[in-house]
Formats: sequence, C-alpha cells, structure tokens
Amino acid sequence: MHILVQKLNDNFPKSLIILSTDEVIFVKKIFKDFKNVLIVKRPKNLLGNSIREKELLGHFSSVIKKNYNDTVMIAQCTDPFFNNHLKMFKKYLFLNKKRKQGISMFASYPIKKQAFIDNQIINGGMGDWHSVTQKLKVLDINRWSCFISLKKTFANYGYQIPPNSVPFRDSSVLLDIDNSKDFNEASKYYKKNF
Repeated sequence: MHILVQKLNDNFPKSLIILSTDEVIFVKKIFKDFKNVLIVKRPKNLLGNSIREKELLGHFSSVIKKNYNDTVMIAQCTDPFFNNHLKMFKKYLFLNKKRKQGISMFASYPIKKQAFIDNQIINGGMGDWHSVTQKLKVLDINRWSCFISLKKTFANYGYQIPPNSVPFRDSSVLLDIDNSKDFNEASKYYKKNF
C-alpha cells in the first residue's frame, strides 16, 4: 500500500483517501510524510467478502466531506501487478471531455479467447461455424483494483461499477490477494520475474 500511495500522491494534485482496516493512528504513522492524505477507518462490521458494496460505499461517502461532483478513484492494493493508475486516470479525464454524458471506469483484465460456462460457449459458436479468435469480442474480467467515477455516481448506485462504466484494459498478471495463499503465490511470481 505504501508504494501505491507514494505513486498516487506524487501524480495527483488533490487529496488521497485511504480506507484502512487497521487503526487510524498506526496508518497515520506510515503515511506521516505524505501531503493531502485522508485516512478513513473501515469498521469491523464492514470487513470481509460478505458485506454489500452499498454499505461500504455509503460509509465512504458519508465520512468524506468532498464536493458531490468531485472525481473519486478507489484504488485497492489487493492486485499487486496492476500499475497503471495514472494512465487510467488520464484516460478517464480524456473520455469524459469527449462525451456529453459522463462515464465511470474500472480496471479490467481483457481476454480474447473462447470462454465457457457450464460447457456452454459464451462468446461464439462451436463447430466449423465458430468465430476465429481475431473476431471474438473481448471479455473484460474485473481486476477489483481500481475504479473511477464522480462521488455522486458511487453514492447514487452504491456500487463500484455503475451502469455508465467502461473498462480500462490492462494485461498485466492478474492475481487478487484475499488470503495468505494468494500472497505466497504473488511472492513466488515476484521472485521468479523481478
């Protein structure tokens, strides 16, 4: 998380918000040298995978006293190989200047291969008539690492991927760290490749 905040803090002019499961005093010590960092405590009743996005985003929106039309980036550090936050933010700004209706954005892992669910192909036909790989539609897998939208959009929909969202496609290694086994896998990959 420290590296992620360093990178964002160096490149974004407005304040950064850290939603932390640790004690705020402990987290403040880690980030004492950073300017414009607001640390928000994530209460115990909003921990784990069983909580609803609406509850978490509701807590986030109520604590952060920002303009309702401010752009907010939610960056999660459980995807250690996603490293394009700044590039994603610039693309978000560029696309919103071009369009009349604002968009939101989420980081995705793109796949352009035949995909199946319960032995049924979901992005093409089977047999001699199936689409060649080059003509298949891209499937976007949510990386759960970065989301950008207006604060009011997150608050209104109560979800990190509102209906007006477009993917920011990033093909770096996809590994979502939820437990110590995932962390060990990431460590092995780092040792092997870096």
